Amino acid sequence: GVNQSIMMALSIVIIAALIGSGGLGDAVLKALRRLRVGEALEAGLAIVVMAILLDRLSAAYARREQTQRGAQFQGFRLFANSRAGTPIVERIEAGIDWLYTNTAKLADRVTNSVTRISPAAYKARIQANPYLTGTAVFLILLTLVSLILGLDSFPRNWNLNISRPADALIDWMQLNLVEIGNTGLGTEAFRDFLIIRVFHPLVFFFTEWLSWPALFLLFAWAAFSTGGWRLALGVLAMLTLIGLFGMWEFTVQTLVQVLMAVVICIVIGIPIGIWAAHNDRVDAIMRVVNDTLQTIPIFVYLVPVIMLFRGQEPAGVIAAIVYSLPPVIRLTSLGIRQVDDSLIESANAFGSTAWQKLRKVEIPLALPSIMLGINQTIMMVLAMVIIAGFVGASGLGFEVVFGFANDNLGRSVEAGLAIVLLAIVIDRITQALAQKTAAPG
Repeated sequence: GVNQSIMMALSIVIIAALIGSGGLGDAVLKALRRLRVGEALEAGLAIVVMAILLDRLSAAYARREQTQRGAQFQGFRLFANSRAGTPIVERIEAGIDWLYTNTAKLADRVTNSVTRISPAAYKARIQANPYLTGTAVFLILLTLVSLILGLDSFPRNWNLNISRPADALIDWMQLNLVEIGNTGLGTEAFRDFLIIRVFHPLVFFFTEWLSWPALFLLFAWAAFSTGGWRLALGVLAMLTLIGLFGMWEFTVQTLVQVLMAVVICIVIGIPIGIWAAHNDRVDAIMRVVNDTLQTIPIFVYLVPVIMLFRGQEPAGVIAAIVYSLPPVIRLTSLGIRQVDDSLIESANAFGSTAWQKLRKVEIPLALPSIMLGINQTIMMVLAMVIIAGFVGASGLGFEVVFGFANDNLGRSVEAGLAIVLLAIVIDRITQALAQKTAAPG
């Protein structure tokens, strides 16, 4: 929970910059206002690196073993034990061991020195945490030496500039991908296809063919099937309240956007999660990718998306997919990895193929976790509705933005409450479905 709070706090720094906070969010915002995507990307990647650092530290702290120092290190410290016998790996590991050994001796000496001059009340604490004491003394000495040498800030001439290559790539994509020669293909043609052939037909179906009483009944049936009469009545009450706000048509448009984004997230995320669950290397790569997608400021990738797709619904859906993909990948992988090994061994003993194990053992047992991942993806897609409104997508997000732009706060509040009610409806139904799949039998 603390780990996810860190991730979400870092993902919101760009919003904090909009109301005057400084730091990396402000750097991103100023760069985007000048349409310098490369500079915004640099600041965004700094946020990502900080997020990954804090994520790994918090996760490692949670897994830390309360053992004697040195007992937790078995085999190599940096490389996998399978690399044993490789000369360069052996030399590197020998150097690391020498560093650990001598640092431990230094920590012991510092601890002994400090305990001689410490009050009796603190001697036991210092002796119980020699590494903590040694590290604190080392950091103090390093800080003093740095101040004396004038190393109080990071050297400005140490510069890894990625803004120019990033800007050049964006310019190339804008010139070559919006319309690919005279083929009639490109991102603009793809946008028109999504709007004309997918989005508008779905909105027409939900508003013209499927009347609002039928849609109410469909939601109520889903709620009753998963959670009973009480949930069904609550869902009907919340949908009725959305209609009374005068937001039903806009809610249907938002629902279509959410369905498009969620379906694409499921189609992409669940297979990747399954792959990551069976391959440690893929899992390690996807951890970095997921951290990046979850914490990089939304506007850093939204601006290039607008440049390529010219705004409207496809731009909002693509931005929502990028932001909302991590939960379904993470929880699919986690659910499959937590399947009892004895059940996998039993399936192997009966001669099951990899596909049979996945379909009949792993996915059914991991389904509650997968459903929670889908639930979180839906919530994150709904959180992107306002961003979609900024880029011209119709629906509740646009109504919120339009209300603020025209000093009509009441309209924005009504649209915002409709988003909240829609989110609660979908959240309660999907959570009830997850609990139902988790129940025995």
